[in-house]
Amino acid sequence: MIAEISFKNKKIKEQIDELVGKPYSFIDRIKKGGIGSTRMIIEECSIDFHPYLTDTNKLKFASIEIRPKGILVHLNKNYSHFAWVIPYYKLTIYKSKHISIHADGSFLKCSNKSINTNNDKFLSKLMEYKNENLSGLNLGI
Repeated sequence: MIAEISFKNKKIKEQIDELVGKPYSFIDRIKKGGIGSTRMIIEECSIDFHPYLTDTNKLKFASIEIRPKGILVHLNKNYSHFAWVIPYYKLTIYKSKHISIHADGSFLKCSNKSINTNNDKFLSKLMEYKNENLSGLNLGI
């Protein structure tokens, strides 16, 4: 689900909270050592994202926010703010030349040549939260 979150919309907020959980409180954010990535340069994306990204040759950025049951991938186009809502059970991340985020047949590939090495720590933390969340699910196996 990709939602415009530029303005408060109670219905969209409820849908997001249902899929990935409510945002962490300020205290929880501090205890967890942060719940957001640094900005990442988008190098490639599936066609689903074309309406949500700038049409010019400017750099396109994404950042990730961790929620209790999933993540939000934040995107900006001009003055509009969008969030790609991904529950952990749909999330797949590959790390090679790119940091590649996949869910529901859509993908974003971001540069792995980040100036800030905090994204490596962040991605490790994200995978840890995903594994903790999925280990609590009954997958019927």
